[in-house]
Amino acid sequence: MAIAELPPQSARHDRTPEQGLRFARTFTTDGVHPYDEIAWERRDAVIPGEAGNVFEQKGVEVPAFWSMTATNVVASKYFRGKLGTAARETSVKQMVDRVVDTIARWGTEGGYFATSEDAAVFSDELKYLMVHQYASFNSPVWFNIGVAGVPQQASACFILSVDDSMSSILDWFKTEGIIFKGGSGSGINVSTIRSSKEHLSGGGYASGPVSFMRGADSVAGSIKSGGTTRRAAKMVVLNSDHPDVREFIWCKAKEEQKAWALGEQGYDMGLNGEAWQSIQFQNANNSVRASDDFMRAALSDGDWQLKAVSSSFQIMLQYPEIVMPEKSGTLPILQVTAFYVAMFMALFTIAFGTRHLDVGERHEGMVAAIAFESIVKLVAFLAVGAWVTFGLFDGLGDIFRQAAARADLAALMAPLAAEGALANWAWMTVLSMLAIVFLPRQF
Repeated sequence: MAIAELPPQSARHDRTPEQGLRFARTFTTDGVHPYDEIAWERRDAVIPGEAGNVFEQKGVEVPAFWSMTATNVVASKYFRGKLGTAARETSVKQMVDRVVDTIARWGTEGGYFATSEDAAVFSDELKYLMVHQYASFNSPVWFNIGVAGVPQQASACFILSVDDSMSSILDWFKTEGIIFKGGSGSGINVSTIRSSKEHLSGGGYASGPVSFMRGADSVAGSIKSGGTTRRAAKMVVLNSDHPDVREFIWCKAKEEQKAWALGEQGYDMGLNGEAWQSIQFQNANNSVRASDDFMRAALSDGDWQLKAVSSSFQIMLQYPEIVMPEKSGTLPILQVTAFYVAMFMALFTIAFGTRHLDVGERHEGMVAAIAFESIVKLVAFLAVGAWVTFGLFDGLGDIFRQAAARADLAALMAPLAAEGALANWAWMTVLSMLAIVFLPRQF
């Protein structure tokens, strides 16, 4: 059953005994602890390295049937507490108890169990599954659950989003860092970030998503996931119609060529060696999101249209040698694509929208419908305006004060100060008057 299909009372804490979950024993025996049914032994967990042991913990208690690989992984990755101190976990029993007892306690406090006996059965059965390796939690559960002083982060992966703004991009770096610290992974689609072929509002060109991926990759590479040597799990996606898709596809391969070149110069090519640590994009799995239209174009060997994030579609006219269009106002009117689009729409309207014009024709029902629509629009506009003015801001004065404090909006506060602004203002006034006269339905 999906979470959305659960009845509302399933999330409440005031359940009656009849509403709670009931459990029957499948693997365990009533009155016998699951740990007492198996043999245990003490081992030394050791992971050797080229320059000595990478990890060593003596006297680790594990089930006798566990492999040394399982012993080394659990002791090195999932035992909590500082190595060599009394706070360090030394037994699989301690690790499993820490996690399962915490989950069972949360269930009891939340009223999820019908009786205390059901809670005990749940705990015993779950511990049996863990020590027999019939099932296992993902790494963040072992890293965090039941550990004092750390967020109880249990999700394996978090899906993030990013906007085409510097503040959002920096929030992306910060959020991913916190996620990796807790041992979880992340996934993000960076197609909302404008390409490196597009203009910035203040002049120049944007950095592009691949450039910002370098920063995110550095954050991931500098954090030991879950406090261990485990690499961060990171997925980065770009849509197949993004202008930087070719750079995105080849970025990892080009960086790896640098690593091999460093290896030829004598740098360490081991997994954690200097050659790999000095290059980028090694902490992420990059994936191109291919749409159905892209696959159909590929099957038919057809052209594929890239789409700019914030600029005119003219950016793609010279692909693959992408040439940016001139800034607005520098091109002659006859070279502006938007001019021809507007002319075509106007001619289409004249030809098909007004060919049955009759100045004496009356449509009272249509007029009434338009009038009603206009009233609804007016009420909606006023409601939205009131909410923005008094809900998001502290009145009109606050809106103008905040706008004046921003450089990109301050110019709008003095529209007649710039050169040629008076003529622009006059033309805008005339156009507004003509719109009211010729498009009465919109007002």
